Formats: sequence, C-alpha cells, structure tokens
Amino acid sequence: PILRIGGISLLVLVLAFGPFLAILWAKASRRRRRRRTGSPATRVAGGWDEYVDAAIDSGRAAPHTLTRSELAASFATPAGSDLAREADRAVFSPAGMSDADAERYWSAVEAERRELRREPGFWRAGRATESLRSLLRPLPPEAGSRARSADQARLAERGRRRAEPVRPTP
Repeated sequence: PILRIGGISLLVLVLAFGPFLAILWAKASRRRRRRRTGSPATRVAGGWDEYVDAAIDSGRAAPHTLTRSELAASFATPAGSDLAREADRAVFSPAGMSDADAERYWSAVEAERRELRREPGFWRAGRATESLRSLLRPLPPEAGSRARSADQARLAERGRRRAEPVRPTP
C-alpha cells in the first residue's frame, strides 16, 4: 500500500508539474545551444535572439520589420542599444570576434534578461518564465536553406530591378 500511494502521488506530481518542467528544459537547452554553438559571431547573434526572446516572454511586442536598434529602443532596457550595436558589428563587420567578446556579450544578455524578469513583479516574472510566446514565434530560416515562404519571396522580389514587369500584361 505504501508503494502504491507513493507511486500514485509521484504520478500526480509528474502530471501536474511535467509541462512546466518541459518548458523550462526547452528554454534552457535552447539558451545553452545558442551560447555554446558556432563561431563567436554566431554566438553573439544567438545572444541577441535570447534577449529578444526574454523581451517577448515579458510581454513586449517584437515586430519582424524593425531593425535591431529600433527593436532595442522599443524594449527600452538600459543596455539594449549596446546589445543591438554589438550584434550588428558581430554579424556585419568583416573584423572577427574573439571568444572573450562573445562571453562578454552573453554576460550583458544575462543581465538584461534578469532585468526584464525583475521589472514587472514576482507573478509576472513567473509567467514570463513559463511563457510559450518565445518558443512559438517564427524563426528566420537557417543559413543556406532554400525554402522561403511567400512573404519572404515577395520581399526578396521587391528588391530586384528588372526590365520586364513583375506581372505580365495582357
């Protein structure tokens, strides 16, 4: 009888807290992968994604049409503009970044994540921790992938200059 009661109690606990633990695990593994995988520039770009995810989880909107600087300004965090500038430098600058630069960037990202969680209050911070908004947001396509959505194809098409009209005339 003791084992049966213990087993049933454990099953109830797993069913009650399992989904919350699964969300925590998914976010932690995504953060670990972003922080440790790739070149230093890739890790800095992953740090920016982590900062954006933390802001989204805390209830801020992150339209895909804004640049990093505009997005950081809309989040209104103390070091957001510095994070945006460093991420742009890492991604677009021909100068290489060192591992120490990437670690410094991630330290700043972690400080901003803590600030975003602390800002709204205890219960909202708990909701942000368990929020699915950042896990369900659409991600940009991976480098080298050829599949594009209709919106991406239309945006790419807008930038091309062609002699013939986009739509054939009758």
